[in-house]
Amino acid sequence: GDETTVNGVLTQFLRTRREAGLALMGAKKQGAEEEEKLRLEQERVEAEIQAETMRKLVEEKRKEAHEEQEKDAELFDVLDKKNEEAEKSRALREQMREEENKTKLAEMQAKVEESNRKAKELEEQLKQLNVAEGKSGDPPPPEKKQPKCGCVVQ
Repeated sequence: GDETTVNGVLTQFLRTRREAGLALMGAKKQGAEEEEKLRLEQERVEAEIQAETMRKLVEEKRKEAHEEQEKDAELFDVLDKKNEEAEKSRALREQMREEENKTKLAEMQAKVEESNRKAKELEEQLKQLNVAEGKSGDPPPPEKKQPKCGCVVQ
């Protein structure tokens, strides 16, 4: 009966060892599954964080673009106003130049009229002097010159 007892103990030992091995393998397998679940959960969370970060970044960029558009619109408004003011200023300068030119023209016309009046006065005085000296106011008729060749000029 010693053999059976030794056999029995040996069998019991092997069975226990096998069960312990299976239990260990099961534990390892379960640990690997838990590890895999954990890894997948971690990846999912990281992906969510990345997606949220991207969404915020896109929103921020959209907001910045909108602000840039508003700034551009304001700039264009300012430029339009400046152009309007420049156009008004140019039109005003043009109008002033025209007025100045009209004034100069009127002054020149007045000077010409004054010169003409003085010239007429002088002409009148000259005629009166000529009459006083006994000359007529008309200039003498030009003399007809005879050509040297001896031909008669009509």
